[in-house]
Amino acid sequence: MKHISRNFSTQWGDRNIDYDKFRKEKEEGLKLISKNFVNFSCGDLKMVKFDLKNNKANVSFGYNCKGLYLNEMKDLTITKKKRVDLVKEDDSWRITSW
Repeated sequence: MKHISRNFSTQWGDRNIDYDKFRKEKEEGLKLISKNFVNFSCGDLKMVKFDLKNNKANVSFGYNCKGLYLNEMKDLTITKKKRVDLVKEDDSWRITSW
C-alpha cells in the first residue's frame, strides 16, 4: 500500500472508495483468490496509453491472470483492463485512482 496515495479516491459502481476501503477490498480479494485458485499469477502486461502532465499521469493497460479454479477443477484465464491515475507526492509516484 506504500504506492497508494492517502488521497486515493475512486468510484466502483455506486460506491465511493477511499484509501482505507481500497486497502480492505484488496486484502479481501487476495484472500478470495487464495481460497479459490491454485498457481494464480498475472502477466502479459501491455501499456495501452500513457499521459503525463506536470505532476500527474494516467496509464491505461491490460493484463491476463491465470490459475486452476478449484470449484470446477479447470484452468481459467481472466483478461483485465485498467486505467490508473497517479500523482507525484514528494519524490514518489502514488496511485490516486484505480
